[in-house]
Parts: sequence; C-alpha cells; structure tokens
Amino acid sequence: MHTSKPRVRNDSDSRNRTTTNKVRSNENEAHDSLPHRPDGSRSLGSGFRRLSVRQSVAFGAYDPVVANAATDLTAAGSVNVACTKGTPATIDLGNGGNLSGGSRRMASGSDFLNYALYKDAARTQVWGTGLAGGTTMAYNAATKASTAVSVYGTVPQNQDVTVGAYSDVVLATINY
Repeated sequence: MHTSKPRVRNDSDSRNRTTTNKVRSNENEAHDSLPHRPDGSRSLGSGFRRLSVRQSVAFGAYDPVVANAATDLTAAGSVNVACTKGTPATIDLGNGGNLSGGSRRMASGSDFLNYALYKDAARTQVWGTGLAGGTTMAYNAATKASTAVSVYGTVPQNQDVTVGAYSDVVLATINY
C-alpha cells in the first residue's frame, strides 16, 4: 500500500468578504524506481504502483451571502496513478482531519466549511469508505504511464462561515 496526503487549502479575499477554497496536494511518490510490495518492502518483480496527487481541486471563492446562498460551489481535480500495465487496484480517499457528523470539513481556526469529494461528475458517488455510502474507485492500469483519475468536489450552499483560509488533509490510498 502506498499513500499520499492531499491538502485542501483555502485562501480568503477579505475585501469582498468571500472565501477561496483550493484542494492542493503534496507530490508524494515512491522514493525510488524499485517496486514496493503491499507490506512496504521493495521487489524487482512486477506490479509497481505509484500514487501521487499533483493537481488541485480549486473551488474558487465561496460567497455565503450571494453566490453560494442558494448554489453549491463545485470544482474538479485529479489523483495521478502509475501502475504496471494490467494491474487492478482500488483508490480510497480518507475522511480528512476535521470529520464531524459524517461530513468532511475544512478548518480555519475554530470555524469549519463542509465539503465533499466524489468519483463522478454528477456528484452522486461519494469517494471514501469511511463515509456513509462512500466507496473506493476501481482502477485498472491500461498503460504504465501516469494516469489522471478525476476527483469532483462540492462545497454545499448556505454555510454560515467567517472569511478565512480553510484547509484539510485527505489521505489517498491505493490498494493492489
């Protein structure tokens, strides 16, 4: 199992009293070119897997007073996966560090902004086995090249939050 920790970052624009939300990730790949076994040991055999999150899910400005009073804020990004061709795997996203009441939350001091991550563009398939109704993403490597697997995000409408820089960390895990 190899994991990487995507970061959810948010910046605020106090002039407009809006909050900007970005999901950012640390690039965290295998430390060298040797394949890793599920127990973390290295092998020269087949089945090398690498999971990295390089792109962001940039939500943009969240405006609880006007724009997002009645409309969810949505965005998309990706998880980049590289595996040996033909390798079946599953990708799971963790709950984040601020889970409460079954919802992922970004924090800014003592204030929180709820958000959700999905496997599908329609935002009906919750991504993450730690959440109610959540599941993993099935992945089968068509090539050894790094492949972008889409992640869809939503910040629900009408949240009563202060302006701030909200953030969370979500652990992405690939199982093979």
